[in-house]
Amino acid sequence: MKKLKNVLLVDDDEITLFLKSMLLASEGSAEEILMASNGQEAQRILEERCSTAKVCSCDLDVILLDINMPVMTGFEFLEEYGQMDLACDPKLVILSSSNHPLDQAQAGKFALAGMLTKPLNVQDLTDLLLQNSEPENELLKQKPSSDRNPH
Repeated sequence: MKKLKNVLLVDDDEITLFLKSMLLASEGSAEEILMASNGQEAQRILEERCSTAKVCSCDLDVILLDINMPVMTGFEFLEEYGQMDLACDPKLVILSSSNHPLDQAQAGKFALAGMLTKPLNVQDLTDLLLQNSEPENELLKQKPSSDRNPH
């Protein structure tokens, strides 16, 4: 997978945030990893770094979003996100321990790149991003399957 510019991790569990960030860093998957502990913090980060009122462009590639969080849940964040005027169009990926059919149905209401189940597996994320990539990224699709990282 080509290196992403910026990834925003949104999860209320500090240990999970740490482990996700370490995994992405160890794989060299992103230049910068931003973290928020709930949807409201994620919204504030987007307003500061990506709002067209403040910047002309931004390079946020992916938002990995937990569902069940205090203050503002992942679904509440997605509702607010749809109203934001951003200078970028990051891929939205739900990364949650929930695979409940009701959560999956609610996730289907949003324009998501996909839904992954915790723990984060970089290969699953890579595969998901490749499925959602533009055709110009054909070289990314030629990565051998023997490079799979099970965790």
